[in-house]
Amino acid sequence: ITALALTAAARRRNPTWQVAVALTVSGGVLLAITGEVRLLPPFLAGVGLGLGVGWSWLRDRLAATQFAPLPVLGAFLLPLALWLPADTAASDYFAYYRVLDEPMLGAAAAITAARPDGLVVVRQDWRNWPIGWWFEGLTTAPVAVGSDPRWLGFPEERARADLVNHFFGQRLDHDQLRALAAETGVELLALRKWEWIGWQRWLEGPAPAVEIVYDDNELLVLEINP
Repeated sequence: ITALALTAAARRRNPTWQVAVALTVSGGVLLAITGEVRLLPPFLAGVGLGLGVGWSWLRDRLAATQFAPLPVLGAFLLPLALWLPADTAASDYFAYYRVLDEPMLGAAAAITAARPDGLVVVRQDWRNWPIGWWFEGLTTAPVAVGSDPRWLGFPEERARADLVNHFFGQRLDHDQLRALAAETGVELLALRKWEWIGWQRWLEGPAPAVEIVYDDNELLVLEINP
């Protein structure tokens, strides 16, 4: 922001400056309003371009003085200063946004091996993200994807997400689970094991409502008994 301010008077017609202002202002305002982290890249790109223009302007102004090496030195030291915190932040973001992992691959393989004739219902994860999309890509089974509605754009997707909520959004006993599965053509349930533990009651009693098809203590695939 400081770099943009420094160059505002001198380089208003510079195309790079104009792009920097557009990215920084639009990205920054939308980021402040929505809090959506995916708006960070355009905002940071604008800040980076602004810093570049600012450093270029500063270098030109100091070229004939004893301070001429300072912009070059600053351009070298700034990335070094940001390296460690940027690397830590990148690792945190990767861990947060990572979806596909070994447990998911194992669960997808188990679903493929089961060859279900009916629908596979996949519960959203703790972030309300539609992890069922990965199962749609990794298997040939028909999948109903649970999700926060804001990630869904089509009526059919929303209807299937509503179906998922019928299984995981209410307390179903054994008979209710079987009846709902028979009515909707659902054969398998998949979920992150410890993000929703309601499945435990379906295994209770002499006639459990479900059987475990896959369990690696991270992901769980259950087959609904008729």
